[in-house]
Amino acid sequence: PHAAMGRLLDDALPHDLFTVAAVPDEAAASAALQAERYGILLIDIGHPEHAGIDRMVRLRQIQPDLDIVVVAVDASVPDAIAALNAGAGRYIQKPCAPDELRAVFTDLRERRLLKERARLYLRRLEVQNSLSDELSSALQPGDVARAAIEAVRQLAPVPVVLTVAERTGSDDIEVHARPLAWAGVDGDTAATLARLPEVRDCLSRAPVSAPGMAVVPAPEGLASQGLRAVALVRLRGRSRDLGVLIAAVGPQQALDEHHWDLLVAMSNWIGVALERTLLYQRLERAFDEAGKTQRHMIQTEKQSAIGRLAAGLAHEIGTPLNVISGRAELLLEEFGHREPRMAQGLGTIVAQIERISKLVAQLLDFARESRPARERVALASVLTAVLDLLKRPLAQASIDVDTTLPPDLPPIVAHANQMQQVFLNLLLNSIDAIEADPAHGNTKRRGRITIEAESLGEDRRVRVRVRDNGHGIRPEDLDRVFDPFFTTKPVGAGTGLGLSVVYGIVLDHQGTIAVESAPEVGTVVTLTMPTEAT
Repeated sequence: PHAAMGRLLDDALPHDLFTVAAVPDEAAASAALQAERYGILLIDIGHPEHAGIDRMVRLRQIQPDLDIVVVAVDASVPDAIAALNAGAGRYIQKPCAPDELRAVFTDLRERRLLKERARLYLRRLEVQNSLSDELSSALQPGDVARAAIEAVRQLAPVPVVLTVAERTGSDDIEVHARPLAWAGVDGDTAATLARLPEVRDCLSRAPVSAPGMAVVPAPEGLASQGLRAVALVRLRGRSRDLGVLIAAVGPQQALDEHHWDLLVAMSNWIGVALERTLLYQRLERAFDEAGKTQRHMIQTEKQSAIGRLAAGLAHEIGTPLNVISGRAELLLEEFGHREPRMAQGLGTIVAQIERISKLVAQLLDFARESRPARERVALASVLTAVLDLLKRPLAQASIDVDTTLPPDLPPIVAHANQMQQVFLNLLLNSIDAIEADPAHGNTKRRGRITIEAESLGEDRRVRVRVRDNGHGIRPEDLDRVFDPFFTTKPVGAGTGLGLSVVYGIVLDHQGTIAVESAPEVGTVVTLTMPTEAT
C-alpha cells in the first residue's frame, strides 16, 4: 500500500516542487526523518501497518515542524477531530483523487513558505534592531566592526572579517585593507583575506556606484578551514568606500541566499557608522593636538616672561654678591687667623654666597641671553661625554645605562655644550628619581636608564627617548614639570630649574620635548632635534 500511495503522490505532484519518499512502516519512517528534513508527512492511520494516531504523534516528535496529512478508508467525524487535535493539518478519505492531493500539498507548501518568510523577516527585524542599537552607541571603529560581525553571525555562524581601508602615499591614492575585527577565523587568515586583490579593487576614492556584493574564490590554502568562496560587501561612506565586509558563502554553515539583500542593506548602516566613528576619532586627535599646542604656547609664553625677569634679576643680584663676597674674603684673610669664631662665620658667608652664585648662573642659563653658534653634533659624542661625568653617581646608585644609537644616525644641528647640559640634567633627574624610589631600596631590583635614538627620515629630525624606572611623576604634576622652580624633591635637594633649562634649550634649537610618566613605573622624556639648520 505504501508503494501505491507513493506512486500516486509522485504522479499527482509537480516534480520541480516536491520530492516523494515512500516507507513501509513506522521504523523506516522514523529513520528517514532522523536522517533528513521533510516538510510534509502523509500517514495512513487506517492501514494495519500504520494504525493509530499515537504513531503519528511519535513521528511528529522527531520533526516538530512537520505538516501532517492523515488518510483513512472510513472517515468519521470523531476520527477527524482526534487526528486534528493530535496535530494533523489535513484529513483525507480514501480513495484519494490526484487533484485533491495536489491541492492539499500545494496549499501546505505555500503555507510553509509563508511561515518561513514570516520567521525570516522577524529574524531580520531582530538583527536590524540589535545592530541599530549597537551602531548608535559606537564611538570607535572597533566597536562598529564587532557589532557588524555579531549581526552577521546572528544570521549564520559563518567566518566573517571586517576590513577598513587605509590610504598611503602623498596623494592618498595607494589603498590597502587592514582587518579591523574577525570571527570564525584566526588573525593570519583574516589578514590573508584582507589582502585579496578583489578586496583592494573594492576600495577606491571615487564615489560608490550601485550597492551590491561580489562572490570570489577563497585563497588557496584555506580549504582546510572549509572556505571555498567568500562574499565581499562594500561598506560605503558619503564620498568613498571605507572598507569591505568579507563573509564565507559555503559550502558549510553558509548564509542563506535570502540574507544577502539584508547584508547589503546592513552594509549601508555599517558604512555610515564607520565613517562617523572615523570622523570622531579624527576629531579626538585634533582636540588632543590643539590641547598640546595650547599648552605649548602657554609654556613658551611663561618661559619667555620668567626668562626676562630672571635675566634682569640675575644681573641685579650679581653685582652686590660680588661686593659681599669680596669683602668677606678680605676680612677672612685679615682676621681669620686671629679670630676663629669670626673665621667660621665668614666661611659660612662665603659658602652661601657661592651657592647663590650658582643659582644666579642657573638663572642666566634659563634666561638664555647668549645664543652661541651651532654646528653638526653627533649624539654619540654628547652622550659619551655626559656618561663619563656621571660614572661615579651611576655606580653609587647601582644604575645600569643602556644606550641604543643606530650607526647611521644623522648628526643634529646644535651647540654641543648646551646639548650636554640637556642630557646631564635629564640623567641627573633620572638618578634622583631612582634613588628616591622605595622599591629600589627594599628589593634587589636595579635601577635602569635607557637612551634610544632614531632618525625620523623625511622630517629631518632625530628623536631621542630617555627612559628610567624611578618613582615616576604624579598625573597632577605632569603639566608643571617645565615650570621654573617647580620640584618634587625635598627642600634643599633641587632648585626646580633643571627641566626648565632643558625646555628652554630644546625650544631654542627648534626642537620639541614631552614627558610621559606613571607613579611606580617610571618616566620617559622624548625630545626631537633638527638635523638641518632652521
